[in-house]
Amino acid sequence: MSSKEQAPESKSALTSGRPIDRSGSNWRHSSLTIGVSCEIGGLDRDREFGYYACGLCYGTPQRDFLFPDGSIAHNPPELYKDRDDVVLNPVLFIEVLSPTTQDYDRGEKFRRYRLFPTLRDYLVVHQNSIFIEHYSWNPDGSWTVREYRGADAVVPLPNVRSELHLGRAYDRLFDDLDD
Repeated sequence: MSSKEQAPESKSALTSGRPIDRSGSNWRHSSLTIGVSCEIGGLDRDREFGYYACGLCYGTPQRDFLFPDGSIAHNPPELYKDRDDVVLNPVLFIEVLSPTTQDYDRGEKFRRYRLFPTLRDYLVVHQNSIFIEHYSWNPDGSWTVREYRGADAVVPLPNVRSELHLGRAYDRLFDDLDD
């Protein structure tokens, strides 16, 4: 098995056989990852989907291995070569932007995410304001972006039969949620 086909053991992403460091996070980043994941997952009464925090690896058909901040996959997940730490069928990815990774998250990483044939939604979550960019897949293969701002905004997520209330997801980050 070549280095490009082996899943990484660390929290780096492996793209085209080379690691991309993903280390470092802060309390806002962690809080938003949990807040967004819990807010979306709280409506899945049928357990149709699995909800995963950072640390779970996803393998693209091209054998790139990526670590989103949060994710949703069909339940049970489809696994890479029966490994329980690499999933192949994401439906939604969550990335909380950090100054050091925001260009990569919006550019090359999103390009690689689009290689997953099952991916339908990508949420880009801003740390310093109540703001989420929602990229959604269209049947023609294109992607549409919509922006949601402020505590009263709600992101519809029909592909996972849910919605995301920004005020609840950002609840512990800002004293004044009227941002």
